[in-house]
Amino acid sequence: MPADYPDEIFYGKGAKGKSVLMTLDYLKATHYPAYHRPLVKCSPLARKLYELVRIEPMTTPALRKAILKGDKTKKAAFAKALVELQVTLNIVRCNAPEITSDTWVRFGEQYPGLITSAS
Repeated sequence: MPADYPDEIFYGKGAKGKSVLMTLDYLKATHYPAYHRPLVKCSPLARKLYELVRIEPMTTPALRKAILKGDKTKKAAFAKALVELQVTLNIVRCNAPEITSDTWVRFGEQYPGLITSAS
């Protein structure tokens, strides 16, 4: 839906990591003020993931490979950090119609001007 209606619909993670769909108006007026958390208040692993996405959009497998480097003991921590960045509205899934796999971008890159203080 967000790929078909990018100027109207937001898809992301809400409280406790549950998937949510909402209008951009609701996102701006209600959801963002309630759930956005500055990156500096996120976990160290979440900040490390964000730095990779900040440089360029990345798929989940590419992020996993860059962070885990084959260490499967960090798999749960990686998943938790990825959800944390979504819940805190620091990253979002790219909704460009030509993108077929989960590709992550900075929230402000996907929604420029929507939230003036996006970090």
